[in-house]
Amino acid sequence: MKSFTKFFVLMLAMLMSSAFLFAQGYQNMTPEEVAFHKALDQQKTAALGPVTTPGGDRNVTNDCSTSLSYGNINDPAVTGSIASGGEEWYSFTGADNMTVTVSLCGSGFDTKLEVWNDCGDPGYAYYNDDYCGLQSEIGGIPFTAGDVMYVKVYGYGTSSGNYTLDITGVLPPPPLDPINVFPFMEDFSSCGFPTTMLPFAGTQAHAVVRADAGMDGCGALLDGNSYSQWYYPYYTCDDAFNNSPEHLAQIKMNVEPDGTAGLLWFDFDMQQYYSFADYYSWFRVTANGTPLTEVTTGNTCFQSDNANGSGWQHLEYNLSAYQGDDSFDLVIDFVGKYYYLSYNGGDAVKIDNVHIWYKPVGDVEGVTYNGSTPLGSVEVGFLGDNPPYAPLLSDAATGYYRFNNVSTAPIDT
Repeated sequence: MKSFTKFFVLMLAMLMSSAFLFAQGYQNMTPEEVAFHKALDQQKTAALGPVTTPGGDRNVTNDCSTSLSYGNINDPAVTGSIASGGEEWYSFTGADNMTVTVSLCGSGFDTKLEVWNDCGDPGYAYYNDDYCGLQSEIGGIPFTAGDVMYVKVYGYGTSSGNYTLDITGVLPPPPLDPINVFPFMEDFSSCGFPTTMLPFAGTQAHAVVRADAGMDGCGALLDGNSYSQWYYPYYTCDDAFNNSPEHLAQIKMNVEPDGTAGLLWFDFDMQQYYSFADYYSWFRVTANGTPLTEVTTGNTCFQSDNANGSGWQHLEYNLSAYQGDDSFDLVIDFVGKYYYLSYNGGDAVKIDNVHIWYKPVGDVEGVTYNGSTPLGSVEVGFLGDNPPYAPLLSDAATGYYRFNNVSTAPIDT
């Protein structure tokens, strides 16, 4: 009876543990997304054999406290071998503040990768499973000069084999050149970011220029990476941008208005995608951290209406509220879960033909008449679904009206 009880309790514990692991692995995913990840796991199982969850009896070569020394960031890559269920730890350091990439790309088995800030931490700071095929890579890791960080190399399930560990870093970018000559135009024809644009990407995002990201060639691409560190299904723009900084991708600019007459204007072309759900892909523009309203649509935040791309949209922003400032920060802002084309179109935006300029303006004035007699207190306004100016009443006595600083463009009154 005691043996049966122990067996029953053990089986119950195993079932509860499995349910817990399932909930942790697939929580906050759409049904299609769960099916996608299950299919991926089945493919791995077919290729590698049955998967066993790593436990306390792993074939550990060393642990964090006895880690092997990689040396300094940008030292030559090191190689090693992992037995089934095994893991190896490395420590690395550096003399400069850098943005670091830790990579197992090119290894000979299905790898997993963790980066820890300290051995005493309760868990890893950064994690990746499949970045380059079945191998792992983590980029965008901020490193402070003189610190020591730790890397854990291991395999998916029972996967084992030879690995190559490469830890590289880049120095902070040079100061951002301000945009102070107008009109400013960038079409990414050089297939790179100009010195007036600073790309930024969190550890689970990318901000790059690609040959297939423009309307007819190179353009900027902002996308996510994986479900790691995407904690909830976000249903509002503020929730998405405030709660998943690791998935943030940006193009930063600094604008110095020069006092030219007219309205300071910002426009560009954008195409947006999503993977499993539209609430995995969010886009906006900010000035000094404040979200801006797009002139044509009235939107401050955008989501795609099509997983495989919503079509190119031409977006326009009125920056006249900032043209009296000495300078201000202008940011193209995106947060997304998965990388471009990972499933459907992935969670991404493409940017092309960035334009900052002064739109000429003038005054529109006149008199309202009834036949040849001036008629006062008549409402005068602009036609269209989204008129640029509110209606006003002509003068009660004379019928005179005046709109100030009207941009020069075809407008119906």
